[in-house]
Amino acid sequence: MRHLGLLCSAVAVLALATTAIGRPAKVRIEASSSYDDGETDRGAEMAFDGRIDTSWSEGQAGAGIDEWIQIDLGAFVDVGTLSIWGGNFSDGTKRHGEHNRVKVAEIVLTTEDGQETRTLEFGDRFTRHELRVGKPLRKVRLVIKEVYQGSIFDNTHVAEIALDYPTRLGEASVKLDKWMEGKEHEAAAAEYEEARSAAYAGCKAGEDYSANFKFLARAAIHGPPYLIDKVGELVPAGYRGSFLDFDEEAIEKLQRLKDVNVIPHLEGAGARATGDDVYWVEDLVKAFRAHEVLISSRRHNIPAWGATGLEVGALNGRDEPLSIDVNSEGRVVVADVGNNRIQWFTTDGRADKVIGREAGIAWSWFGEEGDPYATGAAPGADAGEFEQPVYASVGNYDVLAVIDSTLRVQTFDDEANAQGDFLIPASFSVHPGRGCATPIITWWGDVFYFLLGSEVWGFSPTGDKVVQFDTGETILAGVVLDGKLLVRHEGTEIIEYALEDGFKQGKWLKKPLDNDGSEDWDMATDAEDNLYVATDAGWIYIFNKRGKFVRKLQAFDNPKDRMRIAVSPAMDTLYVTAEDAIHQVELVE
Repeated sequence: MRHLGLLCSAVAVLALATTAIGRPAKVRIEASSSYDDGETDRGAEMAFDGRIDTSWSEGQAGAGIDEWIQIDLGAFVDVGTLSIWGGNFSDGTKRHGEHNRVKVAEIVLTTEDGQETRTLEFGDRFTRHELRVGKPLRKVRLVIKEVYQGSIFDNTHVAEIALDYPTRLGEASVKLDKWMEGKEHEAAAAEYEEARSAAYAGCKAGEDYSANFKFLARAAIHGPPYLIDKVGELVPAGYRGSFLDFDEEAIEKLQRLKDVNVIPHLEGAGARATGDDVYWVEDLVKAFRAHEVLISSRRHNIPAWGATGLEVGALNGRDEPLSIDVNSEGRVVVADVGNNRIQWFTTDGRADKVIGREAGIAWSWFGEEGDPYATGAAPGADAGEFEQPVYASVGNYDVLAVIDSTLRVQTFDDEANAQGDFLIPASFSVHPGRGCATPIITWWGDVFYFLLGSEVWGFSPTGDKVVQFDTGETILAGVVLDGKLLVRHEGTEIIEYALEDGFKQGKWLKKPLDNDGSEDWDMATDAEDNLYVATDAGWIYIFNKRGKFVRKLQAFDNPKDRMRIAVSPAMDTLYVTAEDAIHQVELVE
């Protein structure tokens, strides 16, 4: 936990800073123009007050090209860096995008050798930009040369210009430290801590929620109000930002409220943060954004056969294929990988059963920590919970087998009751972006076969190992047909292997499939052991169980990436998952 007491600098550091910078002279701030609507202060001094939620805005019509803002330090002062927040930072990234932001500025420096002009390019990001100086300066002028156009407003803003941020000016720090050692600061700090606790309690109780929330939110960016006032009194303009810091305790209290309205204020804290603080505040913002997605995904009219989303009946592949199969009653089961759950759909396309946890936030994707994301079911390792289920297959007696990204297998009966739970001890690792490749589950009799990399593992539904062998080549698609394992490696050939020992029987097709420009395949069988091969070029190829070509049909007019297929028990419909929906292809000629 970082504390406000850290504002007190060590004496040795203060002496060094005072020697390098010297006693500050009278500072003068001016601008070519300033916006004034009679209500909001956008004067030039707002860009040097230490706060990024206030800003200077030029007051001319148009984008403000060649308008300028300047600080005269009153004497030549050693300056190492300039930090500039070139936009409106008052209310997060949304408000930032509504106003013009600086794209290119000329920084005119008055040095002991005369004027020197630097060009500074600003990326369009909600963050500070830094210019290295490394010499004594008397004046700094920022001239707007190009802007990023705001979505609503034309005025160009500069939130703050800070010298040697976050280094603290020596003499001012001595004065501030001396004040903080006194009883006045002790009383102010105690009063603030009491107000902060009261504001949090008020929010929890729903009393004056807006006012209490705003109190905590402001502190989350700049710290205690009393300190902002004292810094304004004791620290010269241009250096004040270094003495203000976000209050981590206020951030923690806001985090406990789980109110997504905190996002712009956390963004503000992140925009002024330095060092490692940047990363944890950014992670917190990402978590709240995921939470915002979670609570906003509450539709009640999910279309039949799915749509992108988190609700029951919606699907979320997150650019991964959605494994699909059909049971003997014609109900469709989908491994909803991005939502960490399994869903069953009725014959009219409505979800009527789900296996998985409650909706939540996921912090990892295929075993790698990354940006948090909202998910229809939070990941988990208990029974009926999944870490990105990548394949689901319905076997004999409608037993369902599911494998997730950890190579954990769970099996369920037709009522979704748990049957088995085991890990496959393979060296193969599941990675995202695999297309329609491994892992794959197929079955024959009472055995499920798991195709992992180049290996084939056979297990009973309760986890008893039956067989294991290595084909020697990566398996990109595969299925068991009439007791034979048929797989695709590279190219357009289908190779046959013996199930009992993996003996390679050779090519199953007399001639390879057409080269239709596809990369990913999926394979499925029907009740009469016909073979269906779907390619991401949008074509379906059908063969009988002896490998004789039956027909070819076009499932989609345009190619569809990451397709998965399953055939209805009546053999009249081919179900295809693509783009977070289940599509139906008529098979009746």
